[in-house]
Amino acid sequence: MSDKPGTAVPSQGPATTEGSPTTTTAAATTEAPATTERTFTQADVDRIIASRVAPLQAKAAEYDKLLDSQKTDAQRQADMIARLEAENAAFRAGEIRRQAAIAAKLPPEAHALVTGTTAEEIAESVKQVQALVTSLGGPRPPAPVPGLGQVNQTPPAGDWLRQALANR
Repeated sequence: MSDKPGTAVPSQGPATTEGSPTTTTAAATTEAPATTERTFTQADVDRIIASRVAPLQAKAAEYDKLLDSQKTDAQRQADMIARLEAENAAFRAGEIRRQAAIAAKLPPEAHALVTGTTAEEIAESVKQVQALVTSLGGPRPPAPVPGLGQVNQTPPAGDWLRQALANR
């Protein structure tokens, strides 16, 4: 057998695949017309995936329970400590990001844009968010609330006591 271009490779016999019979000739290989392919909507795909994943999730939950039942109290406590330390680290990183955003005088709406876990990453992120806020025209003052901070000089109608005192 030769893989050089222009040389024929002898056939091992007729090739067939399920649902698609083929005929091998010396000149060319032809396939029978394929059946039309079905298209799926996103809802169909979601339903199919959910039907296949649900049994696997149940089995995984059972397996996790089995593994947990075989752990000693010390292992359970160590797992809980590890989980709590991870939560604490995430909380601390979030608080550091928030404090950095406040120190940089970023508007409160931009605090969530600050990312990073190390001091260097957070500082770089703050610089990027500051640049973004500046490019958008800087921090904007809050929109005025109608009636807030204005003193009504005329007493409302029907307020007899204010009217009496005003007429003195």
